[in-house]
Amino acid sequence: MIKGSSKPYLQKMALQIFRKCKSLRISLSVIWRSRADPRLEIADDFSRAQDLDDWGVDDDSLAELWLRAGPFSIDLFASDLNHRLPTFVSKIASEKLIGRDAFLFDWSGFWQSFCLSANKSHQTSGDLIIPRWFSLYAWPLICSDGVHLNKLFRQTIFESNSA
Repeated sequence: MIKGSSKPYLQKMALQIFRKCKSLRISLSVIWRSRADPRLEIADDFSRAQDLDDWGVDDDSLAELWLRAGPFSIDLFASDLNHRLPTFVSKIASEKLIGRDAFLFDWSGFWQSFCLSANKSHQTSGDLIIPRWFSLYAWPLICSDGVHLNKLFRQTIFESNSA
């Protein structure tokens, strides 16, 4: 590298990448691009985008759920930004995750909230945390009559969202 970053943390990261590539005998060609380069503008826009599907449980709700139904052992369909347990599966790469594809992950011993039929076949048990969502495609697996919890579940907590 001829030049470095004026930001120390970026310089450190660049050197770590360079050294790792060198130790793995990977040839790395670094090309400088102007901030006006359309490819950088697209990358910048993407990095600032908010993922509206990346939601989770807030601290107070998690503490209450932990008291009522915990302990929990795995956080499936999480991300590096929203996982609530040290053991988690994420479709987005992270050094901390234990798996990338929850659908290929061995669910034995873990409750898997999104595939209720798999829970039945794997004979897992656990807690399903979802809003009262009557139009959910899996609602009949949760409440076959639309109201009462199926035998797969041990308890229900329906709380009103109205203010």
